Amino acid sequence: MENILSKIDVKTFKRIQKVIFSAYPIGIIANAFTLDNSFIYWTLLASFYLNSFLSFTDMDTKTKEYQEMKSLYQKFLTNYQKLNEYFHFTNPIEIFTLYEVLLFNGYLSQNKKFIGENLAFKEIKPFAALEIFNGFGVCRHTSLMLKDILNKSQMPTHFLGCNMTDVEDDGIRKWMSSISGNHAICYTKYAGKDYFLDSINSTFWHLKDNLILTNPLCGDMEIKMSIIANHAKDNKEIKGWLKENNTQISFKEQMAIMEETSERCLKETSLYEDFYLENKPIYEEVLKKLELVKKYRFF
Repeated sequence: MENILSKIDVKTFKRIQKVIFSAYPIGIIANAFTLDNSFIYWTLLASFYLNSFLSFTDMDTKTKEYQEMKSLYQKFLTNYQKLNEYFHFTNPIEIFTLYEVLLFNGYLSQNKKFIGENLAFKEIKPFAALEIFNGFGVCRHTSLMLKDILNKSQMPTHFLGCNMTDVEDDGIRKWMSSISGNHAICYTKYAGKDYFLDSINSTFWHLKDNLILTNPLCGDMEIKMSIIANHAKDNKEIKGWLKENNTQISFKEQMAIMEETSERCLKETSLYEDFYLENKPIYEEVLKKLELVKKYRFF
């Protein structure tokens, strides 16, 4: 199925989906007049289940444009990894710090400007990190890209949904926060130590209890694991990590490494300018495809 979908553009996919979906109400009407027609009945049932399958399993993300975006993003990650190799970074905090410098100075965005903005009703979840190329995003977007960068550096990393209780949520948002959280960070393990990296706030968290993280500046927040934030397999691994003997370096030491690394990174602006110019065509090409798929996904 995936091999077939990768050859179909998203516009054609949506047309096919509409045709299948239209068979459902037509089948109902036809069946009302021909109750003994089992062929129409089974056609109706098959169209309903097939359309449900296409709608709720993100099958459209297997189509041509999505696969092209995925390929371009992988090229970007490969180019990005060269920066980590240039600095000989071997610690998650060093990689995290470089990412912060590039992110907030616009080197990862098409127009060289990054603005924190919630895109909950515009983004496409499996490709949410790509919104950064457009200069927009909040914690979930920045954490998803950082996760991919750390994984590219052979540092196993998970996206971690959390609930900050001091955030003023109400109604449906409060209910959603209680399930999947209202904040996102990265959880990585390296050289026997645990790191909880907060990319939107440029800070770190420490494991206080089994599912409670703490930060001297932000207080406590609860780790939330749900299928909304992660796949079941990822949640299982996260639970396993949390049950292990967690060893962490102090908040003070983490901040010291970040400040030292930042000072070193900020001396290399010409390197980032070259990186930006090299990758700007990737940003632009990805965003063209992203706008196209949004056009057919959200209608």
